[in-house]
Amino acid sequence: MTYTNNDLWKIRDTCTRFLHGHGYASPQNYFLEMAEYPLASQRPDQYGEGEHLQAFESEIAALLGHAKGLFFQSGTMAQLIAARIVTDQKQHQYIGYHPLCHLEIHEEKSYQHLHGLQSVLIGDKSRLITKQDLLDIKTLPAFVLLELPQREIGGQLPVWDELVWQVQFLQEKGVHVHLDGARLWECAPFYQKSYAEIASLFDSAYVSFYKGIGAIAGAALVGKEDFICQAKIWNRRHGGNLITAFPLYLAAKKNMEKRLHNFQAYYAKTQDIAEAVATIENIEIRPSIPQVNMFHVWIKADRKRLIENAVRIAQEKGIWGLAHVATTVDPAVQKLELYIGDGAMEIATSDIKDLLSQWISGSC
Repeated sequence: MTYTNNDLWKIRDTCTRFLHGHGYASPQNYFLEMAEYPLASQRPDQYGEGEHLQAFESEIAALLGHAKGLFFQSGTMAQLIAARIVTDQKQHQYIGYHPLCHLEIHEEKSYQHLHGLQSVLIGDKSRLITKQDLLDIKTLPAFVLLELPQREIGGQLPVWDELVWQVQFLQEKGVHVHLDGARLWECAPFYQKSYAEIASLFDSAYVSFYKGIGAIAGAALVGKEDFICQAKIWNRRHGGNLITAFPLYLAAKKNMEKRLHNFQAYYAKTQDIAEAVATIENIEIRPSIPQVNMFHVWIKADRKRLIENAVRIAQEKGIWGLAHVATTVDPAVQKLELYIGDGAMEIATSDIKDLLSQWISGSC
């Protein structure tokens, strides 16, 4: 049987345990929890103006070691705007990033169609950017985006000294270095650094509030005061300054309080799961030792059969997290992303190993 995404989501909605992420809550249950949050009774912002929203923006800026912050409806918008501000200032329309950057593979070339920018791809798509990749750049961009961690290659991170060298090397050449921190919250356990120590290396930074934190949607852009003042104007030009952002920033703030202190535990659980799962036949873990609380599982198996087995596990055991299998360049090998959050914390590592063994063998 062939399953559409809608088919899979309906099956997911019936599950009670989750391997991937923080699990699923219906909108009703999500908003019931939100309604108990003290700030839910406070006056919302109007068109981005309101004491509670401004307080949250200041809180995020301080957390990330920057002067000022601005809440956005989406990270896509925030990063495009950051690139536009810098390229206008430098009167140079080239921006640089890894070949698997979100701007390149998920945004339909918006940087080009909306802002007339040109891209410089840095490095090879199968690995992290290296010193040599930066030395080999022929057209130096005005704006370089570095993603921490690199999601499309399993959540990999450069070691700290390498990261510092790369950022400083580019800055010394007059390049504005921007942090794509969509998953920045996941990085602190690996680096054993504060978020401010990591993010303040960069000239500006973006963070997401739904990917690791579990909010409805939303993002923040941080940087110098003048930079953020310009970003506020561009946010309006992009149509991002809605009548109110209250449901989004309320969910962001509440879930920051709920989960930000848990990432060390997520990371430790991820190490245990990866070590256990790596012993299963026909599986490869990438990276072999996860650097954040996510990794990719590469499986030698038929994709359709894996999805069918995942559906059977969901229907019989009430456990979700194995159905969204992606193809690779090798038709015989499939890929699954596992993000360890609240869901997997509630399942014993030995049970997770058994579950994946059953998933691959079809013995579920």
